[in-house]
Amino acid sequence: MFAAAQHIPRRPHGFTLIEVLVALMIVSVALAAVVVQGSRQAQNATRLHDRTLAQWVAQNKIAEQQLSPLFPSPGTQHGSAKMGSREWQWRMRITATEDKDVHRLDVEVRRQANDPRPLAALVAYLGHPQ
Repeated sequence: MFAAAQHIPRRPHGFTLIEVLVALMIVSVALAAVVVQGSRQAQNATRLHDRTLAQWVAQNKIAEQQLSPLFPSPGTQHGSAKMGSREWQWRMRITATEDKDVHRLDVEVRRQANDPRPLAALVAYLGHPQ
């Protein structure tokens, strides 16, 4: 009885090399996806931060015109403004409307003056100060 029990082959415990390699491949693909997603989120956060600052620059330029005692002449103004430790390039196009006492202000803000698309664009209407 004891002799027969000793000849029973033992089943090996553990994983084969192929199983380990497949598991490592699955884990590496999952980790790569996590890293790519994290990178995209960081880029989106940076882009959102830049757009928010550009929006504030545009709002400030409109507020400056609203607070000015002078009614601006139609035309284009441009310049730079510092916001969030960065220089921003803005352009304001002032156009007359059908009402001679109201002008339209189109403000665009870019990181660089030659950027093809603005990060922020606002439209406002300005009444003649009384």
